[in-house]
Amino acid sequence: MLARQRLYEKGIALDLGLTQLFQGVTSGGNDAGWKYSGTADYSLVLDTQRIGLWPAGLLAVHGKTKFGRSVNPAACT
Repeated sequence: MLARQRLYEKGIALDLGLTQLFQGVTSGGNDAGWKYSGTADYSLVLDTQRIGLWPAGLLAVHGKTKFGRSVNPAACT
C-alpha cells in the first residue's frame, strides 16, 4: 500500500499540483523573448475524528506559490 493511502486512511490528505507556463511575445511589444513561470498548489486536510482530536471536525489548509517571470511586461508597448 502506498504511503499516501495509509495517511489518507488515518485522516490526513495531502495534495500537490504544479502548473508550468512557457510564454512569449511573437510580435510587437518591448521584447520578443520567452519566459518560464508557473504555480505550485498544495493542500492539507485533516479529519479530526480519525486523528483522534474531536468528532466531526475538518481542518483544511491551502497554499499557492508562484515562481518564474511573467511575459506581460514584455508585451506592453
